[in-house]
Amino acid sequence: MAAGTPKLIKHEYAQYTREQTGHSLAGWFQFQPLWQEICRTDPELFD
Repeated sequence: MAAGTPKLIKHEYAQYTREQTGHSLAGWFQFQPLWQEICRTDPELFD
């Protein structure tokens, strides 16, 4: 969860970042630690 006011960045910086980290598979991998924590701490969510 982010806090504060979003700050605009140059288009070329955003494009470069997207090219480096924007693939959906990268997002899936980045979510895995959070998913594991949710499964460990709140198993009743799946009942």
